[in-house]
Amino acid sequence: MKKKTILKSIKLLQRMKTEVVDRTGAGDAFGSGFVSALAKGAGVEQAIRAGSANATSVVEYVGAKKGILRLKDLGSKRWQGLEVKKLKA
Repeated sequence: MKKKTILKSIKLLQRMKTEVVDRTGAGDAFGSGFVSALAKGAGVEQAIRAGSANATSVVEYVGAKKGILRLKDLGSKRWQGLEVKKLKA
């Protein structure tokens, strides 16, 4: 029986340095940023950037809503330096 390879590569995003005030909602913020970017037609790497930027912004404030980014916010200079690295699985 031939084995199937499901995972071909792993994508890593370098962590941004930020002051973490409250982690509440960080996972949801990542997920919503990631999925919304995919729904808008972005590739996986761009979706990872969007999710990471959204989660990073949320942890800078108390609560889960205050730091949520809008699509126009992702064009800001602050989020342009997010680099996704691809590793072989």
